[in-house]
Amino acid sequence: MINYKVIANHNELSTLILHNVSEVGNKAANLYALGKLAEKLNAMPSVFRVAVPDFTVATNATFYDLLQKTEHTEKFITAWRVFQDSFTYQESATEPKARRFITKKLSDTSIAALNNIQTTIRESFSHKLAQAPFSEVQKWLAAQNPPFVIVRSTGSEDSDESSNAGGNLSIPFVTPRIDCVLESMCDVLCSYFSEESIKQ
Repeated sequence: MINYKVIANHNELSTLILHNVSEVGNKAANLYALGKLAEKLNAMPSVFRVAVPDFTVATNATFYDLLQKTEHTEKFITAWRVFQDSFTYQESATEPKARRFITKKLSDTSIAALNNIQTTIRESFSHKLAQAPFSEVQKWLAAQNPPFVIVRSTGSEDSDESSNAGGNLSIPFVTPRIDCVLESMCDVLCSYFSEESIKQ
């Protein structure tokens, strides 16, 4: 299994997508596929040009590295296990049966566990060592020098089985400095562990 951390260029990304899409997520894989399609379209005679924004990917391994470097791994795993063990829904008995799925809520224990996970993530990203696992992101920002970036989630979403549209945050117009990008990454990662995302 290939275990890249931050994918800084499309040659590495291509290799990873061919071997293990789950490491980069479907959204990043789809962007890469669109970029390749745009290259083919732009090679044809046409007055129109198709552009796909350049991007970089921080994989699951990057975030595990962050948890390890900031000594938050055990706290994260403990909170996640509590969530898994308490993962039940509370349905309103007063709602019509057809609406109970839409209005159902996580149990109080599950919500508390998610809050603990989010707290752990925020503590990791605010740690003095937080930038270390993301050195390739810094290099990418320096090389691309974009006016702004958008920080988005990528995972088992945007697939034939699950879109999870709107389940996780997308943060546009982020100042392209590593501290601003990491702050947005933190918010996006926390949104994975929100009640809204879990319910979807």
